[in-house]
Amino acid sequence: DSDKILVGEDVNAVGNPFGLIQTVTYGIVSAKGLSNVGINEYENFIKTDAAINPGNSGGPLVSLRGEIIGVNSAIFSQSGGYQGIGFAVPINMARKIMRDLIDKGTVSRGWLGVGIQDVSHDLAKAFKLKSTKGSLITGVMQDTPAQKAGMRKGDVVIRINDKLIQNSNHLRNEIANAGAYAEIEMELIRDGKTVLLKLKLDERPKKIGRMKTSPEPTQTPEQLELLGMTVEELTEENAKQLGIEPGIGVVISNVKSGSPAEKSGLLPGMIVQEAERQAVSNIGTFKEIINDIDQGKGILLLIRTSNGSRYIFLQEN
Repeated sequence: DSDKILVGEDVNAVGNPFGLIQTVTYGIVSAKGLSNVGINEYENFIKTDAAINPGNSGGPLVSLRGEIIGVNSAIFSQSGGYQGIGFAVPINMARKIMRDLIDKGTVSRGWLGVGIQDVSHDLAKAFKLKSTKGSLITGVMQDTPAQKAGMRKGDVVIRINDKLIQNSNHLRNEIANAGAYAEIEMELIRDGKTVLLKLKLDERPKKIGRMKTSPEPTQTPEQLELLGMTVEELTEENAKQLGIEPGIGVVISNVKSGSPAEKSGLLPGMIVQEAERQAVSNIGTFKEIINDIDQGKGILLLIRTSNGSRYIFLQEN
């Protein structure tokens, strides 16, 4: 059970590096649950300093109890050889993939139908959360398990079945590994209260629609500036180019260098969909929302980009 391994645990990597058969190297588990390595679409790697070289891939990573806890997969190296950083796929993930391939001939992954992001310290403050653990829902697709179960933007998923969710990658892997059509129990935080949901997952579609690349915004007479960003009305022409319906937000037309907006990662062409959890349909509604709050304490925005939606907490330096 690779979920039970501990950082610091002794391990052996077995393989055929450079064709040298039945080679065993020794090390420890340096980290676990690693993502954003850039190797696979679904990542949940065990990191080890046991020497892994070309030819080790596919070999087992073994505990000192003789248990296979992972499958050696890759290394991080600038030279092409061992530099103390190796990665292994956890055996629990590998076992699920193996069973799918044997039984179905293809890998079947569960699908929820939401946009997600990690909870930063600023977002935890904005959503009045006690910690940064969990996964923040930034959007819910239509006719999906998430929508049917009543999930909403701004929900924070903290548990799937008996697994406490650490971050967005953890949620993504748990949903995928649960498998298509699995029934799960989900615990989330909504407006400071705990909500329990039971739902049935779908199979992950082969293709999931994405928003088109943002065009250069068209100049319009009415503008609004906030903490270094200028926003304008989203015209019908721009909305059509973006592949969205008119009246769902305002477009960022300019971001001043060195401003809070730039430091928060905002760029021209992004769409402001919500401010302080309220829908922004045009410049007028955006003005009303920001005029009713203390801007010195910051403002929570839901931003749409070419890669989906995400929350940003914008505040003065």
